[in-house]
Amino acid sequence: MAKRTASKTASSKTAPSKTKASKAVSSKASSSKISSAAVDIPSFEPLPRAGEVIAHEGVSLLELADPADLSAIMVHKKIAPHVLARLSETEALVLPDSRDALLKALKQAGYTPKVL
Repeated sequence: MAKRTASKTASSKTAPSKTKASKAVSSKASSSKISSAAVDIPSFEPLPRAGEVIAHEGVSLLELADPADLSAIMVHKKIAPHVLARLSETEALVLPDSRDALLKALKQAGYTPKVL
């Protein structure tokens, strides 16, 4: 997967000077336990154009009858890491190569997945 990173757009010469308010905010932020970390953003193919159909191979889909069950799964600490995205109220896309680990985590959490 390709990674995208943000780049600085302003040069150090044009940076505004700090005011009392911004100094207070920056000192407060630095004293808290907030850390900034680089975030990897996966690169996806663009959405299909009108009339275009794209068929994906090797995709695992998680489908539930009750939207509340999927909401619970999306926040479950052992199941959620295997879910790439929620597609609808009752469907979610599973991370590639996570199918077996997801099935194991679902069973451990008391769900009985049916594999098609």
